[in-house]
Amino acid sequence: MLLVVCLLLLTCLTGQVSATSDSYSSTRGYNGDGLHLGYYQQMLKDKDILLPVDDTVFETDMMPNNTRKHPTVGNGYISTVVLSDTIFMNGLYNGLTLKSHRARIPTVAGIKAAISTKDHTNDKYALNVQHGLFTHVSFVENLGSCVETIYAHRQLKEVLVVEITLERTGNSNKDFEVNLDFNYTSSDDLKSVKETHNVPGLENVKYFHGENIDSEEYDAKEKSVHMLYTNVPSKLVLSNDKKKTFYFLTALGTQKDQVIDAYEKAMEMAKKNVLMNEHANAWLEIWKNGYIDVRGDHNLAQITYAAQYYILSALPSNGTSGDPDFVGLSPTGLAHGIIEDVDYGGHVFWDQDIWMFPPILMFNADLAKVLMKTRTRTLDAARARAAMNGHKGAMYPWESAQTGMETTNARWVALYEQHVTGDIAFAAQQYLYMTNDLDFFKEERGAEMLQNIAEFWIHRAALDKKQMKYIITGVMGPDEYNYPVDNSIYTNYIAVKSLEVAVDCLKRLGKESIKTEVYEIVKDDMYLPFDSKLQYHPEYDGYKQGTKVKQADVILLGFPLMMNMPKSVRYNDLVKYETVSDENGPAMTWSMFSIGWLELKNSSQGNANFKRNFKNVMEPFKMWSEYNDGTGAVNFLTGMGGFLQSLTFGYGGFRIYKDRLEFDPQLPEGSTNITLHNIDYRGGSFTLSFNAAIMSITLTKPGDKDFILSLKESGLDIPLPFGKKVVTSIERSALFVNDSFNPGYSSSCSLKSCAMLLIVSFVFPFHLV
Repeated sequence: MLLVVCLLLLTCLTGQVSATSDSYSSTRGYNGDGLHLGYYQQMLKDKDILLPVDDTVFETDMMPNNTRKHPTVGNGYISTVVLSDTIFMNGLYNGLTLKSHRARIPTVAGIKAAISTKDHTNDKYALNVQHGLFTHVSFVENLGSCVETIYAHRQLKEVLVVEITLERTGNSNKDFEVNLDFNYTSSDDLKSVKETHNVPGLENVKYFHGENIDSEEYDAKEKSVHMLYTNVPSKLVLSNDKKKTFYFLTALGTQKDQVIDAYEKAMEMAKKNVLMNEHANAWLEIWKNGYIDVRGDHNLAQITYAAQYYILSALPSNGTSGDPDFVGLSPTGLAHGIIEDVDYGGHVFWDQDIWMFPPILMFNADLAKVLMKTRTRTLDAARARAAMNGHKGAMYPWESAQTGMETTNARWVALYEQHVTGDIAFAAQQYLYMTNDLDFFKEERGAEMLQNIAEFWIHRAALDKKQMKYIITGVMGPDEYNYPVDNSIYTNYIAVKSLEVAVDCLKRLGKESIKTEVYEIVKDDMYLPFDSKLQYHPEYDGYKQGTKVKQADVILLGFPLMMNMPKSVRYNDLVKYETVSDENGPAMTWSMFSIGWLELKNSSQGNANFKRNFKNVMEPFKMWSEYNDGTGAVNFLTGMGGFLQSLTFGYGGFRIYKDRLEFDPQLPEGSTNITLHNIDYRGGSFTLSFNAAIMSITLTKPGDKDFILSLKESGLDIPLPFGKKVVTSIERSALFVNDSFNPGYSSSCSLKSCAMLLIVSFVFPFHLV
């Protein structure tokens, strides 16, 4: 008790925990004082600042020779690797069935600007993830500067912008010239329908209309792409002006009128000199919805912001679906996807549902719904695939693109790796528990999807009459080194979770029936391999200890699936599989080991596995490779998703339950503070900030009902008032909806009387700020 009181007094006196927005969120411009960003600060001086600049701007003197390390800009509808000759558009693929891949659209946006001079040129390249800008600054003393900025506009989703500003320095009256080089090559994925150099009403603009050569299915209609782009000269000349900005726009879409309208709106913004600021402000609005900020470890902070940026840049803007046919998140985002064996063809895997979905759900519930709708959109295709394979219900493909049918070229994976269907149901369960969005399940086919997935599993499982347990044979778990196997424990348990959420959802909607009773029977009697002697979970029937494992598999039972098991079993699973997991396996594996060890309060092992993530980070723009030697897919959003989960669910200690959201924070080694801004829960949002000893919880957006903060060790249930910061010592806690409160009723009325709350606030370890 003495320690508790001391902590309380220390907190009251020093106020050590505070959200970083206290320091950074304002409408002021950035003046660049004390930072080493050189000329780049000129680009920020008129921008609003929300995030710490030194953690969100990645600068280098030289671009990597390996273009795989070049960063991307995107907005969920279009995306490109900067300075490249290729742009991609959501939903546009080429190739029949197993040869499907993103259709390459040629672009002139990969402009390389170089000052025409014999003098030495000072160059800086910077990616600003706060505002979604890539900039190349070139400067010659006593001559001038050239600032080239590339961005996929966040308000005008169809528009990719290259903005080049020339500024003369010194007293020279000579023309200031900048050479422009770009590589425009035709695409093997598109057939030209029409090309013209004259567009009525638009000057210096070219038009291209193409169609993909081969659609995914034989009877599918070709998909069109219309493109308008500014003609690019060989050089820019600054003659009499002191400073001038040139705009090179590319507008893409599926309809000609759509791209003309977007191009004209972009030109109007450019004339008003607000094109970049409107884009930057739109990015700030996205960040305001929620983000993770790390203090005390600059490298970790940069990696954290980069991971959030790359995932967000592959998603449409908050609250919209961008394109009604938004396909989903590919392991390499929207800026890659030409080659299946290198970047997975831009297809959607379990990566979206298990690895990238959870951190999106925590901070952007509306975007999580967009991802949910990518699965209901393809429900009919999943049902057709189940029927084609002799099954009932919905059987989702291992890889999918526009049509929702199978697109992987690895036929054995398509045949055996069926857990993806359960992974989708598990994501839906998390969405249901975090949002209670019953309208999605009732009106937007969510419940229908879950029921079809449940139907797949009850017919896929067979009753073993010797054990009187349901078994699933001939599958491949996440460990793709060992297949086909019987009773993959991950597959069997994801089937259990699928049946569990189907029953829960249908009951909530008042649709209980004999079917839900069958689901419960199969769920309760599913066979789950367990070695009672060694007290661990074999990966599948006949698994031999020491067998090499590709990636996280059994350990996913503890998290994210949250199987109820003794701590000793969780420990044994971690120990046994950490030693046999492929050291060079996919990036996300070590995040799950980190979460597991942190759950067991083994910070040493948790930190060690967490740091293994850093081997996959590629400098200077904090991109990720699939494997730690730099090979495999880039930019590997799957690994980033796992990494962000290790911060949120590992160090934040968050766990999603049907009736509550638990958290139990602890700091990564070397960090001094972590703030999780605006976590979305049950219609509201809250911020959790913590250091090594104390934490603060602030309700930043009220929900439909009042929230109660439950401190487990202290035994206190504290009403969480809007806008007030509740400060307490670190302990396991939970947030839940207080159904006994009336919506809109004053949060000063709580489970305890106001008088009692005032008394205990002087005794127990919390206070309001």
